[in-house]
Amino acid sequence: MTQQTVLRGNASPPRPKRSMMYSIDKVESTRTSKTRQTEYKTSSFGYNDKSRGKIRNIMAAKGVYLTNRYSYEQEEYSQTRINQMDEINIGDTFHMPIYKRMSGKPDQVFVGKVLSNYTRITKQEFINTYSDIFAELDENWDNVPEGTIVQFNVEWSLQELKGNYRHELTQLTKNGGRCSKQRGTFIRLD
Repeated sequence: MTQQTVLRGNASPPRPKRSMMYSIDKVESTRTSKTRQTEYKTSSFGYNDKSRGKIRNIMAAKGVYLTNRYSYEQEEYSQTRINQMDEINIGDTFHMPIYKRMSGKPDQVFVGKVLSNYTRITKQEFINTYSDIFAELDENWDNVPEGTIVQFNVEWSLQELKGNYRHELTQLTKNGGRCSKQRGTFIRLD
């Protein structure tokens, strides 16, 4: 005896099995996330503008972007930052500005194409590989838990930050810029 589904009146067709729904959703989301190129304004380590500028120059020279999954100000993992890092795909673009307000020199921005997903590195790897960056950090870094430092491989180029481009990277979308929010390690540009 075979089982048949008979539709009567306005009855809707039978729903697909739950396992089929999830596999379809997963395929769809994977396909769309790989084709979509997203741009982010990024910040960096450092305790003042001068140290942040040095660190950004070092990261660009070494072809990496480094950040931390831990917020030592709040003494906990930054779930917001972790979620943002999970959204970043190979081929996305980072904009890492260097503001030179006090020096009288023109502002600049490193523009980078993301070449790899993020990978975690140990504190010792960080200290050994990036000792020049470590030298620019404050003493709070002694309290950062193991396994929270991450790196992306990025192909960087240096550009001037002026005119409309500067406005886009410094203003919220509601004010004519492209920043989706005011502060953060990764600010999606709309």
